[in-house]
Amino acid sequence: MTLVLAACQQGTRNAQTPPSFFDLKGYMEQQIAANEQYSAIQKTVRIDGEEESKKLSDIGWKADLTAFSRADINKPAWLEKYRVDTLLEGGMKIVYTAMEDKLITRKMTISFARDVVEEIIVEQQNHNEVYTADKKLVYQAQKGYSMQTKQKAPFSEARDYEVRVEFLK
Repeated sequence: MTLVLAACQQGTRNAQTPPSFFDLKGYMEQQIAANEQYSAIQKTVRIDGEEESKKLSDIGWKADLTAFSRADINKPAWLEKYRVDTLLEGGMKIVYTAMEDKLITRKMTISFARDVVEEIIVEQQNHNEVYTADKKLVYQAQKGYSMQTKQKAPFSEARDYEVRVEFLK
């Protein structure tokens, strides 16, 4: 396994400076447009072990993929708050790891095949006085996506949620 560490450059950014990290928000905007080619999706929702699956043709791509766009870490204030590792092993992977506990997006892994994004995995943790939530978002280009959440509030049972979507032609 080859490991290459990439450093973030420090400095001021203006509107014309390209993003310092992978532009997840921009990528998801491109995917929203590209996903219009799919006439339907198979959506499966599981809540605490009970599962329901439906084929849907009325797809709200922007609403469905909002969680991914919100996980974008391209903020000037965060330039020094994520470690960036580039792995060259069976394709390229870029891994962003939060260096501060207060950051909700803890880890983001982008896998490439022949210089094209193949998969994005985002791991988030949100711990506050009201609840604790651990989320895992997985987007597979031209295949589908999944979102898993484990949530716990004081004085209540833990809840598990999962949404899996498969793109259909």
